[in-house]
Amino acid sequence: MAASRRITFIAGILSGALVLTAFLTARARAETPESYPSKPVRVIVPLPAGGATDSMARTLAERLSSATGQAFVVENRPGASGAIGADLVARAKPDGYTLMVSIGSVISLVPYTTKVSYKPDAFLPISELARTPQVMYANPKMPAKDLPSLVKWAKANPGKLSFASFSAGTQGHFAGVRLNQLAGIDMLHVAYKGSSPAMQDLLGGQVQVMFDAVLPAMNYVKSGKLLALATAGTERSPFAPDVPTFRELGYPEMEQFNGNFGLFAPAGLSPELSRRLETLARHAVSSPEYRSKVKEFGLTEPEAVQISTFSKKVREDQAKWSSFVNRIGYKPEM
Repeated sequence: MAASRRITFIAGILSGALVLTAFLTARARAETPESYPSKPVRVIVPLPAGGATDSMARTLAERLSSATGQAFVVENRPGASGAIGADLVARAKPDGYTLMVSIGSVISLVPYTTKVSYKPDAFLPISELARTPQVMYANPKMPAKDLPSLVKWAKANPGKLSFASFSAGTQGHFAGVRLNQLAGIDMLHVAYKGSSPAMQDLLGGQVQVMFDAVLPAMNYVKSGKLLALATAGTERSPFAPDVPTFRELGYPEMEQFNGNFGLFAPAGLSPELSRRLETLARHAVSSPEYRSKVKEFGLTEPEAVQISTFSKKVREDQAKWSSFVNRIGYKPEM
């Protein structure tokens, strides 16, 4: 009897193991790149809700959800100039179910300006989503109404102008630093936690200058609540044809402050799944609905929509910003 019970017990274990193996095998087969995604996907935005990055993420998520029939759920994880959200993605399993939509500087600049636990190569750039130049905005109550007069006034009143950025160590911060160097002026930097509070203080006059994207700030220009003094674009924006470029005003070096938005995954994603994501993203950003939204946001359509071209651009930007940060002697924040 004892021997019979042992045989029955062992048979039960083997049977259970076979069932589990069959289940796992079936699940593995179900998780092929062609069937991805088979469950909801997290899309991390490392910046606060309500800004341009958040808007881009939600627009992309809507198109990807429509194309795949699965939910792409946007989660805002702001803090430390985007490093908190980026760290979450860097540590995530590279299975395609945790992605990140971010401004490019979180990948190419923040690792050189903030103490982070991840390395710049902790991410796989999937696709550029849109491009945007930095625009220099000013509160209309200040004495100067254009860039030449602002520079003249700032030289006569050193330390009396302040400029905002959505966080220290960002493009908006360094645009002000670089203009100070080029123009020989001394604007004071005020760092905020996000674009929205910084913009509110610019509108209220608590700060006089801010470097930000074309929209939504350009709407305040049209209503007379802000001035647009210059754009870092290589040419004038179609959304603000009356705003001169920095190059036109004698500051061609400011063209380095052109930003972009991108879709990223944790490094280590399989080549097959990488290609699947690349295809999904390319179809999404080329759709008429997406292009319409890009234009509505005042952005420029993406150029680097392949992993190879976008990865090359990201690496070039990382080299550029690493050199810039070292040159100005900026020390990473704790």
